[in-house]
Amino acid sequence: MPNPFAFSLASTFPGAGTYPGNALYASQAWHYNMVGLPQAWTLTQGSNTVLVAVVDDGISFAHPALAGVTTNDGYDFVPVGTATLCAGGTVSTNGDGDGPDPDPTQPSDRNFNGGGTCLQDVSASGNHGLHVAGTIGAVRINSSGIVGVNWQVRIRPVRVLGIHTSGTNFTVAQGILYAAGLPADNGAGGTVTASGGPARVINLSLGGGTFSTAMSTAVAQALANGSLIVAS
Repeated sequence: MPNPFAFSLASTFPGAGTYPGNALYASQAWHYNMVGLPQAWTLTQGSNTVLVAVVDDGISFAHPALAGVTTNDGYDFVPVGTATLCAGGTVSTNGDGDGPDPDPTQPSDRNFNGGGTCLQDVSASGNHGLHVAGTIGAVRINSSGIVGVNWQVRIRPVRVLGIHTSGTNFTVAQGILYAAGLPADNGAGGTVTASGGPARVINLSLGGGTFSTAMSTAVAQALANGSLIVAS
């Protein structure tokens, strides 16, 4: 049986369509072509009037693929916590040594050992939130060589997961509220609201195994405030 995911350079760009010209597009084309993006790009390449909130484990503002894309009203909702290092000692599970604050930057991540009992050295693979943000909105023709689904979009980074995706339903719920332009718990006895208003789309490339009243309520409130929620 042939491999349905195999393709050659000759079949990477089937049919008529609009293509970005980025150096590494061929490595992205297998899934971009599956959803018909070249044909969609013929109709639109996105709009910088659209605001997408990426509720994940943070962002890197210095990445060239996101230059001019990210907003300045992101937030970090990850509380202070500790995890055991395999080499001895502990490390802050939020990765940056402090609690919730207006800086959604993702510090260096770490991986668990095979048994999931302790954290190993710093991961070389980068972080998930940056990857998701790049898939959504990496700008066309940048030095990284990749391109996003939307060539023009604004991304609000909302950090709700710490080291190795550690987090709670409550933290994620606050990120959803904040992304939707609603008051969220700032971790210091008060609330914080995004200055840029509600995001039209809230992306949640994350999941959990238990029902959460806080999460359900946050989702309902975000929908009622006009945000579309996309979750994996």
